[in-house]
Amino acid sequence: MRRVVLVPLLLLAAPALAEDRPPAYVGKWAVIADKTCAEPLLITEQTMEAIGDDSWQCQLPALAPTALSWSVPMKCAMEGTDYTQTQSWKLTGETLRDQCLTIQTKTGPVTYRRCSLSKRGAARRS
Repeated sequence: MRRVVLVPLLLLAAPALAEDRPPAYVGKWAVIADKTCAEPLLITEQTMEAIGDDSWQCQLPALAPTALSWSVPMKCAMEGTDYTQTQSWKLTGETLRDQCLTIQTKTGPVTYRRCSLSKRGAARRS
């Protein structure tokens, strides 16, 4: 009797576990993702920020966590100036090591690679 009761409970829990997984864009990204991962972008579910000489931060809206491309309207701040912008993001690559995030801005596309120590959902300021 217990097996019959547990199986439906496990099936109900499976979708919740998938929803708890962070979106694929979450992590630490850089144009040159070597050991130093200089001038990275740190992306969480709520923010994207650049660390380095030209630091800025943007607030992100809720994005579809299972998608591989997004249109992202953002509210940003840099050196006391607030502004809005919309970017197109596209994720490619089969494994974490091979993943690239191409961000299309009004000045053109920039492709970032996931930093070697960054795992999905592990964006942290260093």
